[in-house]
Amino acid sequence: EGALNICGNGNNEIFLNVGGAGKTLLNQEKGYAAYNVLVNTGSTVVIKDTTQIYRDLTFGNGGGTLDMNGNKMDWYLSGGETRDGFTINALTEEAIISNGSSAFAALSFKESGNQKFVGSFRDSKDSALGIIYAGGGTWELNSIRTCLENADSGLIVANGTVKLAGTLTVHGHGSLVDSNGRPVYDTDGHALFATRNNDWHYADAKMGVRVTDGGTFELGSHARLTGDVTVESGGTYVMREGVRHT
Repeated sequence: EGALNICGNGNNEIFLNVGGAGKTLLNQEKGYAAYNVLVNTGSTVVIKDTTQIYRDLTFGNGGGTLDMNGNKMDWYLSGGETRDGFTINALTEEAIISNGSSAFAALSFKESGNQKFVGSFRDSKDSALGIIYAGGGTWELNSIRTCLENADSGLIVANGTVKLAGTLTVHGHGSLVDSNGRPVYDTDGHALFATRNNDWHYADAKMGVRVTDGGTFELGSHARLTGDVTVESGGTYVMREGVRHT
C-alpha cells in the first residue's frame, strides 16, 4: 500500500523486491536506484529515467506494472549492465508495461533471434506508448490484455517478424490406460496421467500496427486483434487459421 520514493544520491547496490498494491518511485540522483528489480503481485514501478535500474527488471509471481513515465529506451533481455538502460523480462502474463506520463514513451525491442514476451502494453487517453520491433528475428507476443488506444500509440514492425499468438495450457485428464483399460505406470511404479491439450489462452490486443519495408506481422493461432494494420510497401501481413481481426 502507499508509495515508496527512492530519491537519494549515488548508486544503490541493492536487489529491490516489490509487491502488493503500492507504487515504487525510482527518483535517484547521480546514480541508479537499484541494481536489479523484481516486481510481484501487482505492484507498480515508476522510473524517473532509464538510468534508475542498473541491470534488469523482472516481472515475477503475479506480475505488476512498469511505468515508463515518458522515457524512451532500447529493450534487450540480457546484458543490461553493458548497455544504456536496463533489460526487461517477464515470467508471467500479468506483466504490464505502460506509460503514465503526457510525454511520449517508446521501447525498441532489439534482442536478436526468436524471442517471446508474455506480458501486455497499456496507455491512456492522455499518454502514448510506442513499441518498435527491430530485432530482425521473430518476436512472439502472448499478450492477454494489451490496450494501446491513444492515436500516437501502437506497434511498429521495423524488420523481422512479430507474431501475436495464444498459448496452450496442458492439463491432467485422468489416468493413462493401456488397450485393455489397465492403468499404466512408470518405472518407479507411479501412475501416468493423460493430458488434455485443447485449453488455449487467447492473445488479445487492442492496438494499431504498422509494418514497414522488410517487416512481417503475423496474427497467429488463437489470437484476437482489434485495430488497424497498415502495411507499407515491402511489408507483409499474415493471418493464420483460428484468429479474429476487427
